Amino acid sequence: MRLPARDACAEVVSCPYCTTSSPLYFSFHSRMFHRCHSCGLIFDGQWSEKDESYITYYQNSYFDDHARAQLSGQRTAIYRHALRLLQRHKKPGSLLDVGCGCGFFLQEAQECGWQVFGVDPSEKSVAQARALVGENVLCGTLHDVPSDQRFDAITLINVLDDMVNAWIQLEKLHDLLAPEGIIYLRFPNGSFHSSVVRMARMLFRTQLMNPFVVFHVYAITPRTIGRWLGDKGFSPIRISNAPLTGGTELQDQGAVVRGARRAVSLVTETVFKGVERLTCGRWVWGPSVEVIAGKGRGCHRP
Repeated sequence: MRLPARDACAEVVSCPYCTTSSPLYFSFHSRMFHRCHSCGLIFDGQWSEKDESYITYYQNSYFDDHARAQLSGQRTAIYRHALRLLQRHKKPGSLLDVGCGCGFFLQEAQECGWQVFGVDPSEKSVAQARALVGENVLCGTLHDVPSDQRFDAITLINVLDDMVNAWIQLEKLHDLLAPEGIIYLRFPNGSFHSSVVRMARMLFRTQLMNPFVVFHVYAITPRTIGRWLGDKGFSPIRISNAPLTGGTELQDQGAVVRGARRAVSLVTETVFKGVERLTCGRWVWGPSVEVIAGKGRGCHRP
């Protein structure tokens, strides 16, 4: 599905997923984001013009811009949490990590007994990953994965909201899953980040929030992912607040600043998890969302 490019300043544009007329929701620097009241998707009003530039960026520049964060080890706890969650639903088998980066999640999975495969568009990242886990890492996109392969589990960790036409990618994921396979998704919560920006604009300068908010072409909300998974034939099991990474900790920040960031992350996570439990999972409003969804029977809420 592709719609004609629109004027970035247009007050109303069509949702790229369900074509519902979507009003302007907020601006962030020079970008205009709209919100669909039907499926909940928050999207850049010029989304159709960014497809090729995003792919090119991840092929050529992402490693140089973000390898430091990958190599820092700060995401290890997130990877181990994801594997624990996966293994509540599935015994280790074949696992595909989409957007595998330098391969550190694949390494953790391999040590837990999974037969690992990865795909990433960055040649530099793929070289790092192959050094860690072997040659089962493909340089390319999800659509370069052979269509006759099947996996017991597929993971996308902070990848789905970076994808071009993410809902179409879910169709490919569904095809690649074994009959009773599961997917694990983690992504920034569009509801949270958009609310932070809107509140910040009323209270103080938006620039102060730059280190704390994440926007790509799409900002996916819990309602959006529930709609997408249902439409594409998945059986959603759990949509919940995800543990936080604590942000990007740079060694030159100093111990006090790093400690403060960790403390803020811990308090934030505790508050949102508490609200989630009090509302029996109906209010998922934390900074990041995680999803486990199944294909076919055999995947049930624990």
